[in-house]
Amino acid sequence: MPQAHRVRLLMIALALGAGLAAQTPSAAPLQGPWHGTLALGVMQLRLVIDLETRGGLHAKLQSPDQSPAWLPAAAAIWDGATLTLRFDSIGGTLRATMQGNQLQGTWLQSGQSFPLTLEPGPLRIVLREPLAPFPYRQVSVTVPNRAAKIALAGTLTLPPGAGPFPAVLLIPGSGPMDRDATVFGHHPFLVLADALTRRGLAVLRLDDRGVGRSTGNFSAATAFDLAQDADSAFDYLKQRPEIDPRRVGLLGHSEGGMLAPVIASRRPDVAFIVLLAGPGEPGDALLLSQAKAMNVAAGVPADAQEANARVQRAVFAIVRSVQTTAELQTRLQQEQAAGRLPKVPWQRLMLGSLPWFRSFLDFDPQVYLRRVSCPVLALIGARDTQVPAEENLPLIRAALQQAGNRDVQVTELPGLNHLFQTAVTGLPAEYAPSPETIAPVALKLIGDWVAAHTRPRPAG
Repeated sequence: MPQAHRVRLLMIALALGAGLAAQTPSAAPLQGPWHGTLALGVMQLRLVIDLETRGGLHAKLQSPDQSPAWLPAAAAIWDGATLTLRFDSIGGTLRATMQGNQLQGTWLQSGQSFPLTLEPGPLRIVLREPLAPFPYRQVSVTVPNRAAKIALAGTLTLPPGAGPFPAVLLIPGSGPMDRDATVFGHHPFLVLADALTRRGLAVLRLDDRGVGRSTGNFSAATAFDLAQDADSAFDYLKQRPEIDPRRVGLLGHSEGGMLAPVIASRRPDVAFIVLLAGPGEPGDALLLSQAKAMNVAAGVPADAQEANARVQRAVFAIVRSVQTTAELQTRLQQEQAAGRLPKVPWQRLMLGSLPWFRSFLDFDPQVYLRRVSCPVLALIGARDTQVPAEENLPLIRAALQQAGNRDVQVTELPGLNHLFQTAVTGLPAEYAPSPETIAPVALKLIGDWVAAHTRPRPAG
């Protein structure tokens, strides 16, 4: 959901332009990789900066908690005392000086500054996910969405044998996600696909439109556009000769858990759905619940929480009153200039995804859950601060009861956060350093339930 790992309302995108440089002999001590952690309120991002001094000073940056990609700096300057790295595409700048064997400085962006200390050497990343060789097949696939005229690239994992196999489509959370749902250095869809394929299911996971090898424009997409992508992928799975078309289901995490009921509500051929941290609240209410849960976990005073809620409601009203990004920018600036609205920390990201944000505010999952008749497993962690269990699980349960659906399991998992990791506070700052990508208790529950609901049906 929003304000999550690699999501629209909380992350700082670290996209950099092409490198420029000025060579100086004194830049030689900077040569090589440097690593540090950027503290952004309740979040932390590990950063790696690789400096190349031969042929001019050049820099590239990786944020392993967001993506494995290396991104080149727009400018890299060393004047013998201060290192300046400029990131024009996001208006960000790093300024640091050499202090002993460290680079100590400040990250500047969007009018805010954050201290950043870089240590020499590569970042050590703890391995916490499955490695090849795998006891199953992996097939690169391309799924057409003919209505949108785009192609979605992904990976289909197939158990040993000829099949036909039961299958599940994985639908990721909000923000431009790759096929592994890469987030804060974790790859939860890789872990889920591995666990389910080892239990005899075929699993399809895809790059979002405009991400990785998929075509299309993610920033212009609404939740309903993404549901159409998933609908096309569901059709593709059913048509594969290795797949039993009667045993194909959906598994969605976060926003994906919002989209799966949309598809299941209108398709009687969906065999089951698994909702992992899927919401029951409408979008606007969810964002308020999310902010409250995070503020409570972070120890924010009650009066500050209410002030934050008032700002959120005011922004929602403005978003609903405009039609274009330009109008939204103008209205926000007017309200800020008049002192009626403070600078919104996630303003830049909201402006970059206005179509999605507008549709999300008014999206009510209960409308679709009330029409779902297939078996449903709905799980939320008790320490989830992004889709709080207390507010959302009762609404999911009630909507499915109204649907007359009798094959439903709605469960709160003690001690787990939004990513289904064992957590202390549930705040996003705990995501990256967690030794778990998905807690074993959650993986087992999901695997057992799906296996029980995909046993071969009797002939006839």
